[in-house]
Amino acid sequence: MITDSRIVGAYRPEYPDDFWVYISPGSEPSEENRSRALGVADKIISTKDFEMQKENVVKIIFDEPTELFGGRLLIKGTGRQVELKITIRSLLNREIMLTIDTLVSSLVAFAPGLVQSEKTGARIATRSSALSGSSSIGHA
Repeated sequence: MITDSRIVGAYRPEYPDDFWVYISPGSEPSEENRSRALGVADKIISTKDFEMQKENVVKIIFDEPTELFGGRLLIKGTGRQVELKITIRSLLNREIMLTIDTLVSSLVAFAPGLVQSEKTGARIATRSSALSGSSSIGHA
């Protein structure tokens, strides 16, 4: 879960159908989606494995997943770091693509200037630059 002030994560071996709620940065969610998102947020917070406050994050490294290999997200903070594995990208699975899209958009909104590509080291300024695989990553 990414808010404007912190990142909270909880290990979830299985995800119920109602777990997937996406509210992208800058969007205006419906009341139903807002309510669902708050319910999911409560579940994550009550079972959290880690929490990092925005002011403690110094770098976020995103390794884009491909159709053959999963990616990763490395969040480096003062005094600790958290590594999250990302499943392989599948054009046939809309939820995975939406999750990756929302993740990158949320990270860039959360920590502008701190998100970078693991492959190139360049800053990621937008979601499209992160997933395009082009050399334009990080040119803000």
